[in-house]
Amino acid sequence: MPRGEELIDIEKDYHYEFTECDQNGGRWRVSVPKPLTCVGGAPNPPTRVNDCRISCDAGTYFNRSTLECLSCPPGTYSLGGGVKFDSWDHLPTGFHVSVEPFESNFRLLHNFATGYGINCSEYGWKPKKSFISSHGGPCAATLSYSVELVKPGVLSYTYQYTDPSILFNFEAQNDQCQSIEDVEKYKWPRITEEAKWRTSTVELKAGLNVLYWKTAGMGFSDKIKKSKPLRIKKIEISGVAYTSECTPCAPGYYSSSGSKLCTPCPENTYSEAGSSDCTPCDALTQYSPKGSAKCLERPPCTKQDYYEIHAPCDEMKLTQLIYKWVEPKICRDDVPRSVSLPTSSDRIPCPPCNPGMEYSNQSMCAFCEKDHYSDGSEACRKCPPSTAPNYGLFFKWWPEIPPGMFSRCMTIEEGGCMSNIVWQPTGDHIRTTSGQSLDAYLILSLDVPGFRTKERIINGQLAEIGTISFTFELVCSQMCVFAFMMSSNRKPVTEIQSWTGRTPKQHFSYDITLNDGYTFNWVFQKLGIGENATSDSIQNDMAKIYDITVLNTISGGASECEPCPQGTEAQGLLYRCIPCPPGHYLKDSENLECLPCPYNTYLWKAVPQGSESCRSCGPGLRSEDGQRCYSDCRVYLVDGTFFDLSTLPAYTEVKGSPLFTASGTQYFHVFNISLCGQNGKPTSVCRNNVTYHVCIRHIA
Repeated sequence: MPRGEELIDIEKDYHYEFTECDQNGGRWRVSVPKPLTCVGGAPNPPTRVNDCRISCDAGTYFNRSTLECLSCPPGTYSLGGGVKFDSWDHLPTGFHVSVEPFESNFRLLHNFATGYGINCSEYGWKPKKSFISSHGGPCAATLSYSVELVKPGVLSYTYQYTDPSILFNFEAQNDQCQSIEDVEKYKWPRITEEAKWRTSTVELKAGLNVLYWKTAGMGFSDKIKKSKPLRIKKIEISGVAYTSECTPCAPGYYSSSGSKLCTPCPENTYSEAGSSDCTPCDALTQYSPKGSAKCLERPPCTKQDYYEIHAPCDEMKLTQLIYKWVEPKICRDDVPRSVSLPTSSDRIPCPPCNPGMEYSNQSMCAFCEKDHYSDGSEACRKCPPSTAPNYGLFFKWWPEIPPGMFSRCMTIEEGGCMSNIVWQPTGDHIRTTSGQSLDAYLILSLDVPGFRTKERIINGQLAEIGTISFTFELVCSQMCVFAFMMSSNRKPVTEIQSWTGRTPKQHFSYDITLNDGYTFNWVFQKLGIGENATSDSIQNDMAKIYDITVLNTISGGASECEPCPQGTEAQGLLYRCIPCPPGHYLKDSENLECLPCPYNTYLWKAVPQGSESCRSCGPGLRSEDGQRCYSDCRVYLVDGTFFDLSTLPAYTEVKGSPLFTASGTQYFHVFNISLCGQNGKPTSVCRNNVTYHVCIRHIA
C-alpha cells in the first residue's frame, strides 16, 4: 500500500501548531498532519490556551502536548524565554547579511583620480565557527536579526573591536522602523583592547525588534592592507516566547537535567553533540584541551617542550641550570624520535644582573637604591659629587622575567591557552613558547609608572621625555604577526608598530612625549589574520626579544652616573644637577659647558648632550632662542625670489558653517589663524564667547 494511503496515527502523523493570538489574548492549539504522510482520519479537537504570553524558565521548555513547562533532558539546555547564538559554522536562521560600497567624498575623489572601482563581493559578515566577523574594507556591511518579544527583554552581545579604522555601529528599530529609546548610548560600541572581549547590553521593549550591526572601513580601497576584523562571538536575547524544545549541547560540552547552559568538558576528556557527560581520553597516548570534541594524539617531545631556569645563587655566587617540562605536558618522551628532559647542570657562575641592579641577599637581582648605580656585574655604588644617576630600565640578561614584567596568553576560543608558560627567559633573550593554539595571542607586558621629566612643548610639538627601545627577531615559517603596543592612564591601547613573517634581528626605538603611567605590550601570534597553515608547519615559530631599554623612568635603577653641566647644588651629602638653560645643550661628557643652539635651530631632547640635540627649524622658519621656531613671513626662494608678507594682519578670523546638536541647538566654530609668528609670541587670543549658562542644583 503506498504511504499516502496508510491509516493515520495521531501520535506519529500529526504535530501541534498554535494559531495567532486573538483579540482576547489567547490562541488555539491545533493538530496539523505531516506533509505526504497520511490521508483520512480525524485530528484531535483544538485546545484553547488562554494566555499568549506563556514563557518558561531557563532549563525548561514548553511541552505542546501537556501544555506545561518541563525540565530539559540531560545533554540539552534551554534559556527559557530567550535565544542564544554562539556557534557560527553557518549563518543562523533569522540572520541576514547585506553589503554595499561605502561612499564618502574622500573615497569618491580617490576613486575618480585612480579610476578604481570597488568590489564588495569578498566583504560582509562571514561565519568563522566560533565567531562571525567583518573586515570593514571599502564596503558597508550589515548583519540584521528580527525578533518578537512577548515581554521587555535584554540583548547582550560579546564583541572584539580593536581597529579604529573600522566604523562600528549598532541600531535597533521597532515594527514602525523607529529607533528604540536611548539608542544613542548603544549606537557606537567602544573599542576593545587587543585580544580582549567586551559585552554590550541593550534594553528592548515587547513587540517586534529589528537589530542591526553595521561596519564600514575608512580606507580608500581594498588594495590597502586589510584592517583587523571586528568579531562577534555571542548574541543572547531574553524576553522571547517559550521554546518548545531544548537545544542539544555542542560537541565538547555536556549538561545534566534542567540545565540553562552546557558545561565545557575538562582537559583530557571529550564529548559528542548532545552528551550528558564527558569521556576520558587515553592517558598515555592522547590529550585534549578544555571543551574538546575529540582526543588528539600526543606528539613526540622536542626541545620546544621543555625550558631551563637558573636556580637561586648561593653564597659563592654559583647557580645551576634546571630543566622543566612545559606544563601541562602533552608530549611523549617514551617513543622514537622524542627527546628526554636534560639533567641539571653542574654549578656555574651566576649570570650578571641587568644594569641598574645587584644581587640581593645573594640570590635575586634587585634595583639599586636612589642615587646609586651599577653595571650589573658589581654591587651598587653611590654616585660621586657633580654627577646624577641615569635612571631607567635596562634589560639585556634574561635568567628570569624582570620585575615589572609579566606574560599572559589570550585566545578567541576557550581552551586555546594550554600552557602557563607563555614567554620563556633563556639567558641572553626571552622567547615565546610552543603548546598554545595557533591563533593565540602571546603577550609580554611591562609596567612603567612614569618618567622624571615634565611634559614640554618645543616648537609647537610635545618634546621627548623618555625613550623605549628593544631588539627582536621573528623566526617564522609563515606569516606570523608581532606587534608593539602601549596604553596609559590617559589613552587606550594603541598599536605603535607591527611586523609580519620572518624578520631578521633588528632594533626599534620609540619616543615618549606624555608623562603618564604606561603598560607596554609585545604581542605575538603564530597564525595571522586570514592565514591558513598546518599545526606542524608553524608550531615552533617564535618571537625573540634580546634587550629592552626604557630611559628616564621614575622606577628602575641607574647603570651609570652622568656628569652635571656647569655646577651642582648641594643636598646633604648628595648633589643634584643644575640643568642647562632653555635652548642650551651640554657640549660633551668631558666638557661640561652649556652651549646655546645655533640660530634657526631648536632643542628637542629631554637630556641634551652634543650638538645633535639641536634640530633645524626647516625652510621659511626662524629661531633666536633655540626653543621654538616661527615664521616672520619673509620668504626667500632658491631662485632669488623674495616675498615680504609681514604686513598681513596679526590674525585672520575664519568662521565655520552652522551646525546643530542632537537636541537642535545651533552652534558654529571660529578659528583665529596667525601666519606670522611674531618671534614666537602668539597673536591669536582665545576668548570665552558662551552667552548662556544653566545652573542645575540638587533639591533636597
